[in-house]
Amino acid sequence: MKKNKIQLLLFSLLLIFIGFLREYLFVSINLRIQQIYYNSNENVNLIPDWIQYISHLNYSELLILKWVLTFIFIVAFWLVAILIFKKFSFDKKDIKLFSIVLVTLLIASLLFYWIGDSLFNKEYFGYKIARSITGFLQSPLPILIYIAFVYSIKKQSKH
Repeated sequence: MKKNKIQLLLFSLLLIFIGFLREYLFVSINLRIQQIYYNSNENVNLIPDWIQYISHLNYSELLILKWVLTFIFIVAFWLVAILIFKKFSFDKKDIKLFSIVLVTLLIASLLFYWIGDSLFNKEYFGYKIARSITGFLQSPLPILIYIAFVYSIKKQSKH
């Protein structure tokens, strides 16, 4: 029992680390995008030394980097979720359902982005919705919600 608590704590710390790393990177990239967009050198020193390479990227390269990092962090949270589910003996069907839900949400996000851009010729319309969905997917929230869902279903089936 004590071993499970320690492992749960370590998984929690890993999720927190990934979340803070993601936030730190995106804030730094957004700061650099802001500097380029407004042609400003304001806040130049706020970008940490270990990611100074982003200072050499242009506007479109930074946007592409954000999309790549978005995908990487979605995958990172998904992989940690799979590890947690396997460690705490979730059924294979539960793990598969979680993965299907994540992929479905990711596809929905891409569709909203495409629909807003293509059909309404308003990229920002679809972007807001897509950004909200991908923001959710790049957090521990899907994992926490799914754990609560699975445990409540299992608890109900025992009664």
